[in-house]
Amino acid sequence: MSIASEISRLQTSKADVKTQVNVDKDLINGGTAFIGSETVDDYDDKIKEMQEAYKKYIPIQTETGTTSITLDNTSGDKAMTSISLYGNAVQSTTTGKNKFDNTITKKNQGAYSKIDDTTLPTGKKLTFIDTSGTGTAFLVYAVIDLTNYVGSTIRFKTNYTASGSAEGSAYIGLCNSDGSNRSAKSFIQNSGDTADFVVPTLEGSQTYLCLALYVNNASSVYENDYVEYTNMILTIDNNDMTYEKYTGRNSFT
Repeated sequence: MSIASEISRLQTSKADVKTQVNVDKDLINGGTAFIGSETVDDYDDKIKEMQEAYKKYIPIQTETGTTSITLDNTSGDKAMTSISLYGNAVQSTTTGKNKFDNTITKKNQGAYSKIDDTTLPTGKKLTFIDTSGTGTAFLVYAVIDLTNYVGSTIRFKTNYTASGSAEGSAYIGLCNSDGSNRSAKSFIQNSGDTADFVVPTLEGSQTYLCLALYVNNASSVYENDYVEYTNMILTIDNNDMTYEKYTGRNSFT
């Protein structure tokens, strides 16, 4: 039996109880009058039983202002078919090895004033919009706070393809939370390479992991030239760099 059919049955039964109470309301007298072989208290008990039946299909627990949902044995007649969420919910931790959220927004950039940043299923696409600047062009992301990871090994890997005169490359290192005060620690010069470094003792506000993605290194580029970075993966103390999807972003929005 599906959840929908079970809830429908419960709603019908509850409606029947209400109807019977209304029909016999003239006999109700402080819970002592009998309606057939049942008292008003019996009707109240029936309604409470139905409310308890509803609860097992709505597994919601509220503690100190935070609503959490735990689903156990969600198969057969308890299978979940949809969730309607009012407001938003955040998944604050992830058990997956990939710590890079590819929906992250840029914090800073190189010489070019307009580089379009598009989120791809497994990475980022950087496209030239304005090529009037000179020098190298790149975007900077302040990925995660490394305060609790001193001594840990950070590894980053990505594939990339470029169009036109665009050129891909990347580096990881340290920066401030706004992407400034950057210090490169390890570079990726070829698609599929892995960059890595051990987090040193952090000083001042330079506590964030910096990721810089390039769309050119030195050569001239043209409007709409782009670099697509795919299968982007960041690990902490894990040398398995086989790509897997990031699982730590907001679970509902």
